Amino acid sequence: MDKKLTELVRKCEELYDMSNKKYSDSVWKEKLWGQIGEELEKLGKFQCFLLRILKLLSFDYQGSSNN
Repeated sequence: MDKKLTELVRKCEELYDMSNKKYSDSVWKEKLWGQIGEELEKLGKFQCFLLRILKLLSFDYQGSSNN
C-alpha cells in the first residue's frame, strides 16, 4: 500500500512542488488528499476481499484433502 500512496502523491505535484501554482491552495490540496484517501480505501477493501477469498479457498482445499 505504501507504493500505491507514493504513486498517487507523485501524480499530484501540487502537494509537494512549491513552484506549482496550486501549491498554496489548501482547499485544492485537501480535495486531492481526499481523492488519494478514497483510492487507498478502495485498494484496502479489495485486498481484504482477496484475503477472504484466499482463506475460503484454503479452507475448502484443506477440507477436501481429508477425503
